[in-house]
Amino acid sequence: MPCQPNLCVELSSVDVLPHGRSFVLGLADANGEVHRMELPSWALHQLMRMLPRLDAALLQARREITSDLIAYPVEQWGVERVATDQSVALSVRTDRGIESAYLFAPEDARALHATLSETLAAPATPRRTLRAVPPSAST
Repeated sequence: MPCQPNLCVELSSVDVLPHGRSFVLGLADANGEVHRMELPSWALHQLMRMLPRLDAALLQARREITSDLIAYPVEQWGVERVATDQSVALSVRTDRGIESAYLFAPEDARALHATLSETLAAPATPRRTLRAVPPSAST
């Protein structure tokens, strides 16, 4: 969907300040003028928690999804063992270019493995409504 000229904004830069207690987002408007916004480091975790909920709310408002839980197609994933404590790191990259990584203790990794195996073997009867975001909604 094309944006309206007065609403076109692009993230142009993200800079961590030398002291590590804050970062600066550079946002370019439709005229190419960059506006900088400095945020404290603690705000990053709040944004990470809030943005997926905001994304779901926007998709619901546009009637592109009806579920509270949305899932994006994974384009790339990787698993590796952490040598120091035998944990397992799982990294994923979605079709929207969002990268995440998760660290599992060995017993949790085994439980996830068992649950995935059971889920794949079971008939498709989801306990919770889960809807993948359609490619057209991935803006």
